[in-house]
Order: sequence, then structure tokens, then C-alpha cells
Amino acid sequence: MRRATILNAVRILWLIAGAAGLNAADTEWKSLFNGKDLSGWDTYLAPPPGSKTPLGLNNDPHGVFTVTEADGAPAIHVSGEGGVR
Repeated sequence: MRRATILNAVRILWLIAGAAGLNAADTEWKSLFNGKDLSGWDTYLAPPPGSKTPLGLNNDPHGVFTVTEADGAPAIHVSGEGGVR
């Protein structure tokens, strides 16, 4: 019971500290996806089945991560192939 009380107090202090650091510039919306391509994004592929060597950072030979159109709008598509974990 005492441990739960301490954890809740820490959570509340963390939330207060985080809220105190906000200002108007921090609360403006910033889109992470430009709607065109994956520039500014990093991808990482784990080892393909049967391999111990990951494909690694920004090495996507099978096009696992692509930008497609869904419901008339650009969308990030992840196929799930190529060792994604």
C-alpha cells in the first residue's frame, strides 16, 4: 500500500513538472508525416526468418515501409514482411 502511494506521488510530480515546462510554442501541432514520403523517418528491419543478421537501419530492400493512399489520403503502410519485429 505504501509503495503504491509513493508511486502515485511520483507520477503526480512528474505530470506537474511536465506541465510546468509547456509554453505556447510547445503546444502547437507539428505533423511528423509530410504526406508524401518517409523523409525524416528512420526504419529498422530485424533479421529475416532463418537469419541472425538484421537488415538494419534504413535498409528496406523489400519495400516493407511505403507511402500509399488509403481512403483518398496518404498513409504510411507497413507490410509486415522482411523480418519486422
